[in-house]
Amino acid sequence: MIAKTLKIENFRGIRNLDLDFGESRMVAFTGLDSAAKSAVLTAMRYLLSWYVARLMSPMGRGIQIELDDIDGGDGFGYLEMTVQIPEFENRMVRWSLLKKRSSCDKKIGRSANRGELNDFVDSLLRRRTDGSEQDLFLVAFYPADRVVKDVPLQIHDSEALDPLDAFDGFRRGTENFHSLFRWLREREDLENEKRRDAGEGFTGDVQLNAFRTAIEVLLPGYRNFRVKRDTLSLMVEKNGSLLSFDLLPEEEMNYVALMCDIARRLTMANPEASSLFDKTAIVMIDEIELNTNPELQSGLVSRLKKAFPQVQFFLTTQSPRIAKDLDCCRDSLLFNMDGKC
Repeated sequence: MIAKTLKIENFRGIRNLDLDFGESRMVAFTGLDSAAKSAVLTAMRYLLSWYVARLMSPMGRGIQIELDDIDGGDGFGYLEMTVQIPEFENRMVRWSLLKKRSSCDKKIGRSANRGELNDFVDSLLRRRTDGSEQDLFLVAFYPADRVVKDVPLQIHDSEALDPLDAFDGFRRGTENFHSLFRWLREREDLENEKRRDAGEGFTGDVQLNAFRTAIEVLLPGYRNFRVKRDTLSLMVEKNGSLLSFDLLPEEEMNYVALMCDIARRLTMANPEASSLFDKTAIVMIDEIELNTNPELQSGLVSRLKKAFPQVQFFLTTQSPRIAKDLDCCRDSLLFNMDGKC
C-alpha cells in the first residue's frame, strides 16, 4: 500500500493543502511550525484508521473528524486520500471524511465516501480466507510522545502473535513499546519449542529471522536481542558486549525500541515472509529525531531506506541532520510547513 495523494481542508489550522507524493517512499514535513507538521500526520491517521477498523471488523469504524478539529470560522472539515496497491494490480483506492457544522447550510461540493476502501478491504479479507493472500498491508503511527517507560516481559495471553496485532495502538495514537517486548518474549519461546521438536535441522523462526535481518541493517552494532528467563530481562549485544536493554541511555533505548518496533510490526503483518525487503507499508513518525542523540540521527533515513526499500515513510522533523540525510536520499520529498496554519 502506497499513499499517492492527500487533501486537507479546514483541519487543525490547515486551510487548504493538496499533496501529491508521486513515487516517493520517503516524505518529510519540515519547518518550525510543529502544529502544521503534526496535523498532516494526524489527518493521515484519521483516514487510515478506517482501513484498520475495517480489517478488524466488517462494521468497524475509524476516527471521525470532530468539531474541535475544525477552526471556528470554518463550516466544515474535509480529508481525502488516494492509495495504490501494487500487490492488487496497482489498484487505486480513494476515500474521504467530512464533518459539517450544523450552522453550515451552504453547498460545499464535498462528501464522505468510503465505498472504494470498504470494497478493497473486503477483497483483501476474502483472499486471506481462501488462503491466496496471507499478508496484511501495514500502516503504523508513532506519535511524538512515544517513550519506553518499562520493559514488561510477562506473558498473559497468546494474542500478541496474531497478525492483526501489528496494528495495535493505531487508533489510540499512543506507543509505549510494550507490545514489542512481549512479542519478542513470545516469539522466542515459540522458536525454542520448534527447535526442540525439529532438532539440528532447524534454522530459526521465520518471523524472528526476518526481524533479525532487518535489525542488522537498522542498528549496526546491535544483535541477538533475547530474553533472559531467570531475571525476565531483555538482553542485547552491542558491539560485542552483552547488555541489559533497560540499562542503555534513555535516548538510545527509545531509538532502538522504535527501530525494533517498525521491524516487528512489518514482520507480523507479513507472517510467512523470510525477508521484509519487498514488503510495502505506510509508516508515520512524528518528530523522528525525538529522544535520539545527534550521532544516531546521522544516516537514520538511509538506514530505514536500506532495510525497508518498499516501505513509504512519512516523517516530521526539525533536525538539520535528518534534513541533510533526506537531501541525499533518492525518491524523497520535503515539504516546508511553515505558514500552512
